[in-house]
Amino acid sequence: MKRILLTILCLVLTTSVVSAMGDYRIKNLEREILIEDDLTYSVQDSMTLLGLSKGVIELYLGDYVVDEVKIDDALIKEEEYAKGTLNLTIESGKIYKLKIKGHGILDKNEISSRIWDKNEINDIDVKIRFNFANFVITSTSPKPRVQTENEIEWRFTKSKSKTISASWVRIDNEAGFKARCNILLLAGEENRLNIFCDISAEEYRDRVKIDLPESLEFDSSNLEKISTKPLILKLGYPSKKFNLNMDLRTNSNKISIPKFECGTQVDINLALYSAENYRVENITTTFKEISKYDATFLRELRIPEGYKEVSFYRGGEIDTISFHKEKLMEKFIPTRITRAEYDIFPTKRGFGIVKSTYLVINTETGKYLILELPQDSKLWGVIINGKVEKAFGEGNEVKIPLPVSNKVGVSYEEIRVTIFYVMASDIFKGGIFSQYNLVLPKHDLPIVNLEARIGLPPGFSYLKSDVTPEMETNLVKFRPKGYVEPIRYDVVGFAKEEMAKNIEQLSMYHQAREVALPLSSQVMIQIPTVERYVQVRGYMLTEMEEVKVSIHGFGEIIYYLVAAIIALLVILFVIAKREKIKEALW
Repeated sequence: MKRILLTILCLVLTTSVVSAMGDYRIKNLEREILIEDDLTYSVQDSMTLLGLSKGVIELYLGDYVVDEVKIDDALIKEEEYAKGTLNLTIESGKIYKLKIKGHGILDKNEISSRIWDKNEINDIDVKIRFNFANFVITSTSPKPRVQTENEIEWRFTKSKSKTISASWVRIDNEAGFKARCNILLLAGEENRLNIFCDISAEEYRDRVKIDLPESLEFDSSNLEKISTKPLILKLGYPSKKFNLNMDLRTNSNKISIPKFECGTQVDINLALYSAENYRVENITTTFKEISKYDATFLRELRIPEGYKEVSFYRGGEIDTISFHKEKLMEKFIPTRITRAEYDIFPTKRGFGIVKSTYLVINTETGKYLILELPQDSKLWGVIINGKVEKAFGEGNEVKIPLPVSNKVGVSYEEIRVTIFYVMASDIFKGGIFSQYNLVLPKHDLPIVNLEARIGLPPGFSYLKSDVTPEMETNLVKFRPKGYVEPIRYDVVGFAKEEMAKNIEQLSMYHQAREVALPLSSQVMIQIPTVERYVQVRGYMLTEMEEVKVSIHGFGEIIYYLVAAIIALLVILFVIAKREKIKEALW
């Protein structure tokens, strides 16, 4: 009987405890977080709670320090929520308005805030506002509903738990930075500077200030200009690393480099080019001049049509450059060669195979391009604008009929003329000390810009080169990018149609391994792979002006002779010292 009474008493007590636990539903919760410049933040939660059954509920207040709790505008005592939870007695069917205020301190530019309840919350709205400037939001999770420069908003429905996070970086436009700038200086009727800079800053920045010399005028439509004096440019999205590309122009021939404010180290590469109808001379500069072979930054520049290279430099912001320029070719020349290029390949038989390409402007009908090939040369093919053409002439003279250039606006399109010939003399055969002598074709038209690339046979050691008339020469080392299909000709010496494409593609960087030429019979000529060539550049050649090139060096046989002499000296030394060597060994 006592056991039955005890069991009944336990059931009664248990029932009274269960009935004391109320049930509820949070209809909506709004959280607003305000972050200050010193990384302190304040939080305000506003929620509407519906009582589903009478009793006591326990509410989780949040992951921050709670400063104040109000229920229906009535202030709750601090001891009732000191442990981060609130015990609240509710009535069934009654709606309660809760407001909770708190604060926190961040240890870095990042905040994470969690909303949690044991029951599903109907609507959750979270807003973060930043009460300071000069920053940028870098990441948010999950993706917000709305994001502006200084505010982020999220909205969720029917969720028990949500964690939102955001991070940001400060913008410091006064922090130092390093810059590497490539400058393309184009001398012409007016001088233009195309400046391309890679900038690495110590802190995030969204603008850059430049001290622009009075003689330079800013001319970039792709950049947002905040002010003119001083020149301040908007960089777009803040970053520590960014590219700055700007254009300047000037009528002055004395040019100072723009200076970056806060630039701790600024390295400058400068390439000077001139318009083809201008001559640039008497250059004075504090820059250090370098060769084109060392000017590796050129691959990052885009040289516009109609400009020729002059010189290349390295330096810094303090450097200046000045020059004299003179306009050429004032009178209109109806037919002229704007550019002539020669790729000369040595063969294993010693003679040379030449592809020459001419860009010609012709404004008259019935005109010919007349060339005089070097002695002992034989023409094998002519291609005009990608199509095979027949040439005329006797001996070394070649006459190529020219179409009329199409007029586009006030200018004319260039005609591309490609000539393929062989220099039958053994110009690439030599002994211990070699001298290769080449003569380029003469032309009945003036040439504005000329470049010859003379391949050097494997094993040849280059010493120097001489050019008449005087021109710029450089030794260029490279690796071919690929090879074209073998080039073959018919017995009459004209390129077959299907070979035209291969010939047009042929260059020092896309070489041919073999060429079939109709000598006394079809002969396959082997061309060794060329990895060095002598580059010759010249400008403004007159009609029928002859260009002679002499290349000095020595063949690989000298290495064998030196090795043999060293070996002989070693043997003689061993013989002379054999007794002492024998004693040392024993």
